Amino acid sequence: MSRYEKNSIHLFDCSCSQHPVHCESENNNPRKQLPEVITENVAAITRHSAITGGTITNDGGHSIVEKGVCWSTTPNPTITNSRTTDGMGSESFESIITGLDINTEYYVRAFAINSDGPGYGNQEVFTTSDYVDSVYVNFTIAVFDPEYAALLVPGNSITVIGGANGILIYRISDTDFAAYDRTCTYPVEENCQVKVDNSGVFAVDTLCCKSKYLLLDGSVVRGPATYPLKSYRTSFDGTYLRVFN
Repeated sequence: MSRYEKNSIHLFDCSCSQHPVHCESENNNPRKQLPEVITENVAAITRHSAITGGTITNDGGHSIVEKGVCWSTTPNPTITNSRTTDGMGSESFESIITGLDINTEYYVRAFAINSDGPGYGNQEVFTTSDYVDSVYVNFTIAVFDPEYAALLVPGNSITVIGGANGILIYRISDTDFAAYDRTCTYPVEENCQVKVDNSGVFAVDTLCCKSKYLLLDGSVVRGPATYPLKSYRTSFDGTYLRVFN
């Protein structure tokens, strides 16, 4: 037999017919079957918290021993980062994320763990609220209504319920209005509430946050606050004023 023929035989010696024991060993070590998960949309975002969750679409053929969400300020977080623990089993789950920093972008993924390891869902990205919590605002008032009659005159203002801590509406001119959340922006956690001073030009809080703001644009006139008042959008058709996010 030639040298070439010997080498040719060795090339085919790796078949399962030649080495059944070797093939049996490979078949007894199948690839891991990790869970498959869908990350829910992030909602109820505040300065320090958010709500999300997950739906397990495939348990990988093994019991789910832990599930939750993991998050980080860098992409593709894993269970080695911050995480929630939301029980066992393959049912859908809701997760409440806490301990977040203000005005910070986070990446979050749902996860589920079986005996083969963790499986991760799609990545969602969200940003925590800045100095005042984001609250849905969308309402319309008729400025000729006696309840809001003060707004008929430029330079006047009213306060209404809404926003994070009440809303202050200021009429700048015949056609322009400004609307601000009444939450003083220092310290936000105290929920200090501003009001219009006797001049009618400034919003102040002298008891809690001790800061002063210009009603024309919400800017800080006197600290310790450094952020302006949180503003809302306005539109006016001559009769109805809409205030919204």
